[in-house]
Amino acid sequence: MTADSQCSTGPTRYYKKTVGVTGFELQVPQQAALGELSNISRELPKNLADEINRQGYLKALTATNIAIYPDVINAPSSTNADGSLTNLTRISEQLGVQYIISGVIRDISEVYLRHPNDKNAKDDSEEIDKERNFVVDIYIYDGFSGALLFEHRYNEIGNWDISDHARIGFGSAKFWSVHYGKVVQQALKESALDASEQLRCQPFIANIFRTEGNRIHISAGSIAGIKQGDKFNIYRRYEVFNQLQSTQTQLNNANISVTIKQVQPNFSVGEARC
Repeated sequence: MTADSQCSTGPTRYYKKTVGVTGFELQVPQQAALGELSNISRELPKNLADEINRQGYLKALTATNIAIYPDVINAPSSTNADGSLTNLTRISEQLGVQYIISGVIRDISEVYLRHPNDKNAKDDSEEIDKERNFVVDIYIYDGFSGALLFEHRYNEIGNWDISDHARIGFGSAKFWSVHYGKVVQQALKESALDASEQLRCQPFIANIFRTEGNRIHISAGSIAGIKQGDKFNIYRRYEVFNQLQSTQTQLNNANISVTIKQVQPNFSVGEARC
């Protein structure tokens, strides 16, 4: 079921779309040794989901246990072992979300590696101004078709003024207090704003999970902003194959409208009319 585009200048209601945020794999795991940031692959997307929810336009759910790229270096172009495209539509259905946000942490290395044997290098007891990269690619997919809607690289550098032996972990109070942590936090805020802006004009879509005659149950309710009297259109989803026999998803208008009669927090019930 879909509502019209929500970019109208009129009094169109803004429905809160759902997004699932998966794990963000670190391309070079050894880079996490400095500061013991081995938890970054799950904590970074969790913090991104928190930032998205603070914006108030989307409802972000975390699924940081899911890694969707079997080949991180070539992401987002990746295939499963059987040669098929990564099954984002299945993940979207499992999570009950309309969109999927994934990403790859490309670089968290030091900008200039230090050499202990260099006589001009200072030891850890001295004040050392160290800089560290933060490079992350973020991808937004339509969960119904698997299409890539948005991709962007966030490339920042922050001061890492912490001893090499400190084990602070990603997302700790100490992490956010240093300059590098503040740079990361700002990048997450920027990416959350970008996600909200990219999805703001996309149509609101919700699955039909039950029918009883002309009564339709949809998987979205008051939490998404749906109210009694709202009207939606029904689309049927078809699987088509291209010349390479890869599955493509197509939504066709069924020319059936639904008027919402009952609203619960997580689902609604409407009456269908041709």
